[in-house]
Formats: sequence, C-alpha cells, structure tokens
Amino acid sequence: MDDITASRGQSALRPESETQRVDETSPGNNHDEKAAYTETETASPGNDLRNVEQQYQDPGPAPDGGWIAWMVVVSGHFVVMNSWGIINSFGVFQPYYAQMLNRAPSDISWIGSFEVFFLFFVGAFTGRMTDAGYFRQLFAVGFLLVILGCFATSFCSTYWQFFLAQGICMGLGNGFIFCPSMATISTYFEKRRALAMGVAAAGSATGGLVYPTIMRQLLPSVGFPWAIRAIAFVQLGTLGVAACFLKSRIPPRRSGPLVEWAAFKELEYSFYVLGSFMAFWGVYFAFYYLAAYARDVLGVSFTRSLDVLLVLNGTGAIGRVIPNYIADRYGCLTVQIPLALVTGVMMYCWAAVKSTTGLFVWAAIYGIWTGGVQSMFPVGLSSMTSDPSRQGTRLGMAFTIVSFATLTGQPIAGAIIKAQGGLYVGAQAFAGSCLVLGSCFFVVAKGIRARKLEQGWKAKVAVLTETKTADIDRLNIIHVAGTKGKGSTCAFIESFLRAHGNRTGFPRKTGLYTSPHLIYPEERIRLDFQPIDRDLFARYFFEVWDALTKASGTLPRYLQLLALVSFHTFIKEGVEAAIVETHHGGEYDATNVIEHPVLSVITPLGMDHVKQLGPTIESIAWHKAGIFKTGSPALSVLQEASAAEILRNRSSEKGVNLEFVELDPNLTDGASQLKPDVQRINCSIALAAVHRFLKEKNAGPLSSSDKAHGISQFSWPGRFQHMVEDKCSWFLDGAHNDMSVVKAAEWFIDNTQARRSAPTRILIFGQVSNQRDGVAVLKCLASVLCRVQIHHAIFALYNPKQGFESTPGQNESHTSKRLYGEAWKMLHQNSSILYEPSVQQALNTARKLGVATGGMQTLVTGSQHLVGAALFYLNGCASV
Repeated sequence: MDDITASRGQSALRPESETQRVDETSPGNNHDEKAAYTETETASPGNDLRNVEQQYQDPGPAPDGGWIAWMVVVSGHFVVMNSWGIINSFGVFQPYYAQMLNRAPSDISWIGSFEVFFLFFVGAFTGRMTDAGYFRQLFAVGFLLVILGCFATSFCSTYWQFFLAQGICMGLGNGFIFCPSMATISTYFEKRRALAMGVAAAGSATGGLVYPTIMRQLLPSVGFPWAIRAIAFVQLGTLGVAACFLKSRIPPRRSGPLVEWAAFKELEYSFYVLGSFMAFWGVYFAFYYLAAYARDVLGVSFTRSLDVLLVLNGTGAIGRVIPNYIADRYGCLTVQIPLALVTGVMMYCWAAVKSTTGLFVWAAIYGIWTGGVQSMFPVGLSSMTSDPSRQGTRLGMAFTIVSFATLTGQPIAGAIIKAQGGLYVGAQAFAGSCLVLGSCFFVVAKGIRARKLEQGWKAKVAVLTETKTADIDRLNIIHVAGTKGKGSTCAFIESFLRAHGNRTGFPRKTGLYTSPHLIYPEERIRLDFQPIDRDLFARYFFEVWDALTKASGTLPRYLQLLALVSFHTFIKEGVEAAIVETHHGGEYDATNVIEHPVLSVITPLGMDHVKQLGPTIESIAWHKAGIFKTGSPALSVLQEASAAEILRNRSSEKGVNLEFVELDPNLTDGASQLKPDVQRINCSIALAAVHRFLKEKNAGPLSSSDKAHGISQFSWPGRFQHMVEDKCSWFLDGAHNDMSVVKAAEWFIDNTQARRSAPTRILIFGQVSNQRDGVAVLKCLASVLCRVQIHHAIFALYNPKQGFESTPGQNESHTSKRLYGEAWKMLHQNSSILYEPSVQQALNTARKLGVATGGMQTLVTGSQHLVGAALFYLNGCASV
C-alpha cells in the first residue's frame, strides 16, 4: 500500500449507532424520490477516514418535530399568509382598481402579476444568500419592504403609484422573505417535510380569508386607505412573530455560484421546473378573475363576488395540507401529477358554470386542487435536493424561472378576454391547457427520476468492475434480510460454510458483510470471519472513493459506500462465498444491487424501523421480500400469518421458489452457542440455507462433522455475549426493539439464576435511536426483569452522534431521566435509579457497586451502539 493510502487509513471512522444513518426509504418516505439523507457531492480524498466520515455529516438529522421546528413552521405560515395570502386576494383589488382608475382588466392585472413576479424572480439571489448565511438580513429587508409597500398603497391614487407600491415594493419584499423562509423550513424536516411545508403553505388560505374579509368589512365603512392600513398592521404583527422564530439551521456555504448550472443537467429537475412554469402560467387565473367573472357574467353584487373568492381561498387550506401529508407517504411527484391534471380539467369545467350556486360549488372544488398545486411546488423542489446547504440556491433558481410565468399569465388571460369581447372561455381554455401540459412534464420528470434511481446505484457499481454486476454475481452471494437474528444467522451460515470449505476446499475463502458495526467500520467486512485490518480497509475504501470521484465526481450515501467497499474487497480477495446482510429493509437497501444471489434468506420479522418500512408487519414484510430475485430460491423461518402471506405473494410475483423452514429437531440446547432458544431458530435457518447453497453449487453435502464444527466455532460479538472481569459478570446484548429485549432479559435471568452467588444485579440501559420509542422498549424489558430483583438501574444518557464519551443536552437529559425513571419505577419500586452521562461512567458505576457488595451481574442492553461502547471499554475482559 502506498504512503498516501497508508496515511489516509490511520484513523478509523467513529462508531455508528444502528439507526444513525437511514439507508432505506419507503412509501412513507417519498417512494418515488429516494433521495439521500446525508449525501455529499464534494470531498477531499486526501483526508483521513475520520475526515471522510465527517464530510458525510450535516449539522445532525433534521429534528422532524419538536417545539422549535413547529414554531418555524408557524412562522412560515405567517410568511405565506402575508405574501401569497395577499396575492390570492388580488381578486378583491382587481375590480376595485379597474373601476376607480378606469383602466382595462389586463392593465390592472399587471400590478398583481409584477407582485408575484418579483416574489419569484429574486429567488435566485435570495436563495443563494440564504445558503451563504444571510437569512436574517434578507428577512429584515423583506419585512421592511412589505410593511412600507402596504402602508404606501393606502396613500395611492394613480395607476403608477399602485404599481410601484403594491406591484414592486411589496413584490420585492415578499421575494426577500418567501424563498429564504421555505428553504429554511425544509431543513428542519425530512420524513414530514411535505406535511410541514403544507402547513406553512396553508398560510395562503389564511391570508386569502383574512384580507378579503377585512376589505369586505372595512371598505364600505372606513374607506380604502384605512382598510389597507388595517391589513398593514396585521402584517406587522404576524411577520414580527415570524422574525422571532425563523433562523437558519444549516451552517453557511460561503463559496459557490449564484446559479448552479449543473442542476439543469439533471433532467428530472429541468422537467420539473418546466412543468411548474406551465402550471403557474395558468393556476392564478381564477384568483385574479373569479370575482370579476361573477359580476360581469353572472351579474352578482360586489360583496357577493368577494364571497366566491373567500370560498376559493378557504377550501385551499385543505388542498395545502392533505396532499402534502399524502406526499410524505407516496412521494411528491406521485401526488403532484394528478393535482395539476385535475386542476386543469376543473379549469375547462369552469366554462360550463352558468349559475351563482354552480360557481360557489366550482370555487370550493377548484380551491382544494389548486391549493395542492401551489403548496407542492417548493416541496417537490426540496425533494430533488439531497444537500441541505443547496436548498436555497436550487429553490431560488426555479422560483426565478417560474416568475416569468406568473408575470405574463394573467395579462395574457386578460388580453384574451378583451380580444373576445368580454368572453372568458378562451382564457379558461388557455389556463386549463397550461395546467394539463404541466402535469405531462411532471410525468416525464417522475419517469426520469425513477429510471435514474434504478440505474444510478448500479452505475456506481459498474465503475468498479468491467462487467458491471457480473463480478458481484460470481461472489456466490447469500442475501439475508429480516428484523431479528440477521447478524447471528449470517454468522452461523459463514461458520458452516467455512467448516465445509476446510474439509472439501469449497469455498476456499468466505466473505461476510454485516451492519451495523459495534466499534470500527472495518468490522462490517470479514474474510474467513476475521474483520479486515485497518490498512486493508483503508486501501479498498480509497480505491472505491477515487474510482467513483474520477468517474462521476459524486459519491454515494454512507451505507452505499460501505456496501461498495465490501463488494470490492470480496472481488479483490477472491471470495468464493459471500454472506451479505441488508441494512434495514430490502427493496431499496443499498445491498440490493445483487441481481443473481445463489439464495435469499428471511429471518424472523417484527416491528422495527417503522418510520422507514411502514407501521405494519405487512409493509415490513413487503420491504424485506424485496431481496427476492427471479431464478434464485428463497428461504424463510416461520412467520406470522399476514407476513407469510406477503412473502408468498411477492415470491409468486417474482417467480421465486420460497420455502419456510421449521426448527431443526436435531439441534439440542446442550451447546452454549445455541442458547437462548432464539439461537436455535437462527441456526436452523442457517443450516437450511447452507444445505440449499451447497446443492445449488453442486458442492457436496454438509457433513455432520461440518455441522458440529460450525456450531462450536460460532460467535457473534454483542449478541448474548457474557464477559467476566474479576467478580464482575457482564451480559451484553444489542437488543433494541420490544421483541429482542424480551429475549435478552430472559437470557440474563436464566444465567443469573444459575449463578446465585452474585449478590447484586444491575441493568445498564441506553436507547439512542430517534427511530423508535425508547420508553416502550424499556417497559418491555422491565416487565420481564420483574422475575428477579434488579438492585440498580443505570441509564446511560449520551449522544451517540458525538461518540461514546459525549453527553446530551440539558433538556434532552432532563426528559430522558424523567421518562426512563417513571417507566422503571412502575415495576421496580425497590430498585435504585442512577443516571450517567456516558457509557464509560455507567460501567465504572456498576463496577463500584459490584465491589461494594462483593460482586455483580450486569445486563447491558438497549442499543447496538451502547453495547459497542461497552465492548470498547471492556476490551480486557474475557468472554465466557
């Protein structure tokens, strides 16, 4: 290995929790838009591995909730209320200005069009400045311009004055606050981003109700000037609240161009922007001309015409929230396509409305659909930008382009109405056609994105091999997915194959890839069960890194990169049989580039990673079965009836021969490696997998001696692991969901009852994932441990993203203490409760308690990261 590679490999990636980086996406996480959560575009391969790892870090995962994040959403709601709320209310001003100034409707529409134009047009500038860290300054300028423009409008009396005050001054002010605010909100949410931005976008409906109502009530009584001033005071108060809570979460990106031209090389982005341009060319026609249509065509009064506009804006609140909620589950483009299409069809239907009642009904329905079109626009843009530091720039670029559609759309419609002698049908056809054409471009964008997602990952694999995925297929892979026992099952399979290879010569070398690692990332990649050393890991890591950087200039997500390194290692090292464990799911897992596995295996399924895989056992089974490949057999342990049905259905769809494996009756519980009973299940499916693998490869049967040797040499760190240190016994298990902690507790009880001499039993618990309910896991654990007396419960409160020795924030620590303490005391009233800010301090406290009482037995469980930290600090202890 050359000096450069050696120097780069001197530092390991720091430990990672089992859910720190999410690789799997689901219908709940933009099914058609599986964007990377922590993808990077630039990195220096000259840094050590720790620096490489840090470049995959953003300022931490998006909060996806909490008081601060939702107050940011409320603030965004106020911003939209005072920008789009005024714009959507322009139907109030359009007839009033036309009558007062004696100007044509197309002339008046230029005021509103320029207001929307500037709101969008300055997006490229304000978006890039937001990324550079100038959000507060932009908001202050925009705040001032909006209030100044609104107050100035109250003093206007001529066309050019209204144009300058409302069209330009307020338009620029809205542009300075809208794009930066939307970009900022998007960085506070990931899985619920569409919903959060939908709630913010609903401010358009709020403003569309509040401001026309103010005009409707005050215009006849106090006149136009004071009605406008009342609106200005409402804006002053609500934007003042927004100014207090809106702030950037992402560190500034000082360097970089104003326009990221490379974005337009991404065809899905370009077609999405083009579709948005067409949609926004027609979507605002009703907001500007609906009230005028009610008066001019149907002959209703001015007040009654405003009621129609209120209905249009009011129902828009539904369209701005519900579609966004659905988009969080099924994807932005999946939702946006029918929204634009139906809105266009509704615009055609407007031409058939001939009564006041019909117009109210039409306005109510159209408001729902058009509200969705408007609110989904920035959400779709955000979903196409995986790097939070570029959100502002990319949103701003699209806003600037769309600004020309909003500038010209309404004047064109007004000109068509004038040319047809006051008839609206031509303008309605123009607006409807624009929306339908926009939906067509969205379909193209969705198709390109889906194809790109399918091919992009395999293209990165192809960079490393001349024959694309064929080299991976030659590894003779057993692909393993499941919820419980994946790691143990993989280790059993590897152990049996290695025993067979030692006897027969096949396989001469085994490879094993598992996830997560406990201490160092090189643990994930094993040759003949031994983790590759740090130098070899560094060598292959940077071979992959350099090849990808040279070929495309971009890098895959963290887990994708590690999976690539494992494949590259196995190919270079001549592995003849590889066992590959999925990360969290299966269908969209980084390891699912394997096209022709020798065999697919499903271990016991249960409820875990529900935010990625769905809230039901059926949805989880669907994802896990994604590893099934046509022409390759599959095995599964016995599952719940509903989960088994899903597995059967998916195997049938793919033409896969699926077999369910029962507990092997020949496996006795005499061997320590088969305790507790759950390990017999893992061993049974592993034996069946090896038998089938050897049959598929015509490699001869697994002998009884192979079986015995495979069981005896089996080990899996961090799973049912017992370590001894003087009079201290440590029982470590990385269980981190309800079902697994029950098994860990039963294993601990069985062992402590067999060793009655230890006077003190201690629990060290830490649940570090924000993907599951740690209190619920603790309650399951506590209910089983009631069978024995637990003298002390120690809760390790620390932040796994900052390493083993970090401490949580004060608020986080306070909350964890209260919740854990209450949950534990409910069932263990006589147990003392201790809180430690790090894993090392928790272990030291347990030692002190054990020394004071002449010995102790301590169960360490709750997360893989906790057990990894414990193994790191208990390095000198002997395993039993």
